[in-house]
Amino acid sequence: MDSSERVFHILVIDDNPADAHFLKHAWAECKDVNSNVAVLTDSRDALRYVRGAEPYKNAAKPDLVMLDYRHPLNGGLALTEIKGDPDYAHTPVIVVSGSSNPRDYFDAYSRHANICFRKPIDAQEYIDLVCKVAEIYLLTAVLPKR
Repeated sequence: MDSSERVFHILVIDDNPADAHFLKHAWAECKDVNSNVAVLTDSRDALRYVRGAEPYKNAAKPDLVMLDYRHPLNGGLALTEIKGDPDYAHTPVIVVSGSSNPRDYFDAYSRHANICFRKPIDAQEYIDLVCKVAEIYLLTAVLPKR
């Protein structure tokens, strides 16, 4: 199956319903890839989700995670847990943050984020960002098989 026929599973972790909606909408608008987007509002559920533990036993393993790093429930911890698990360390984690503090980005990279972006301002910027991420991480990069 070529990548244009494959359905990519995306996990969005964001406590802000508007930002989560924009990201989910952006993935639907990105015509380069077929995607199925799941949203978590609590970053403490991230590792249970990717491992398929209860209550996420039937959830698809994500091909890519988009994480709100400044999540009040500690997006940094979710990043550390995913990247620290040898079974999921290869999963690309894209950090999206509203922070303007360079220390936050340094911290995210120290926890092995694949790449960090500032949160877009409007719907079109979300679509542009998601399509760039899809092109690089899902269509161009060679990722290990799960």
